[in-house]
Amino acid sequence: MNGRVRVLLVSGSTRSGSTNTAALATAAELAPDQVTAVRYGGLAALPVGYVGAVIVESACRHVPVDRAAIGPRGTVTDPGFTAGLTQVWDALLLHISKEA
Repeated sequence: MNGRVRVLLVSGSTRSGSTNTAALATAAELAPDQVTAVRYGGLAALPVGYVGAVIVESACRHVPVDRAAIGPRGTVTDPGFTAGLTQVWDALLLHISKEA
């Protein structure tokens, strides 16, 4: 894969202290060097409905987040979670490299 990849991270929750938002904050911090992860914070202002997002099934993982594992910076501190997130990034980059 050549060049950088931009990934838009959109949390499905607008609640303060959301585990979904904490997971995406952690994903942004753990993004590989070739990825620019952009967190979108305007969900509450969007109209409800399908927006045509691309779902990469091979990168989908169920990585539970314990609310107690959300640190003061709003990121997840659990090593098991961060390991699972690294697998997600690897699968996503593999998928992108096959399409290039």
